[in-house]
Amino acid sequence: CFNANASIMSFIVTLVAQAVGSLYDNAAEADATEFGLAESPARLCRGAHCWRAAFSLGLGLASIGLAAAILLACLTWHKAGPAEDGGPPARQRAAPRDRSEGSARRTVSSGPPA
Repeated sequence: CFNANASIMSFIVTLVAQAVGSLYDNAAEADATEFGLAESPARLCRGAHCWRAAFSLGLGLASIGLAAAILLACLTWHKAGPAEDGGPPARQRAAPRDRSEGSARRTVSSGPPA
């Protein structure tokens, strides 16, 4: 589960990095065209407008992440129900194991039964 989650996150980071790079390159190309430097092989963008689209993308993705976290917290709270004192949900404990005959835990005696 951890490996699948880490793989998905790394793939999403790669996609976002590609998108941010493309947004910057587009702004640099527009900047170069505006100043008549379209012939230059090295295009550097100067100013806040270069990163405006990338920052907007980051803000949007952060907002989606925050909304998803709040939604998951609310769903978890609703599923577990509030604690008796009205506070956050108490951790659910596993039912005690059956220690009767046939359970996984057995004792070995060294002598005949008494």
